[in-house]
Amino acid sequence: MVRGRGEGGTVRIEVTDSGRGLPAPVAELIRRPRAGRGARGRGLAIAAGIAESHGGRLAAAPSDRGARLVLELPSAADAGRAAGDG
Repeated sequence: MVRGRGEGGTVRIEVTDSGRGLPAPVAELIRRPRAGRGARGRGLAIAAGIAESHGGRLAAAPSDRGARLVLELPSAADAGRAAGDG
């Protein structure tokens, strides 16, 4: 399931599934050497890098079952002001 909302200058996107969940926190998975990340860790590292390059973050959130990832990015209006466009 994917949910999104904008609030206070931030866009928040949550992605949840009912699978096995993450084997470790997102920060730990993306710090692992590329060969040690497994099938799921590479995509998380890419997504976290993109989020960071846009002034946001990617993190895991508590979930009763499966994985729940939260991507937070500055809204377009706030990003423009930060870049001097607004």
